[in-house]
Amino acid sequence: MNPYTYIDHNKKKIDYAEYRRQGVLCYIGSGSIESGNKTVVQKRCTQAGMMWNDPTAQDMVPLKFKEESGIWGTSVREFIMAA
Repeated sequence: MNPYTYIDHNKKKIDYAEYRRQGVLCYIGSGSIESGNKTVVQKRCTQAGMMWNDPTAQDMVPLKFKEESGIWGTSVREFIMAA
């Protein structure tokens, strides 16, 4: 696919200014994302004895990212307070 066609078809998905306003985008660029994927997802999903399918891996990934980023405790407290 032509890169310009890709961008044209995905304009709503790459509205970085809007993502920043919402507080959901910290990094722009594939390097940090690929590194995070290797560090967190691949490492966790390929350990000995691990058996993952798409749904269970999808559930685990946000939790593992929170642990790796150091915000696990904050997330747990928020979860408890919301209960």
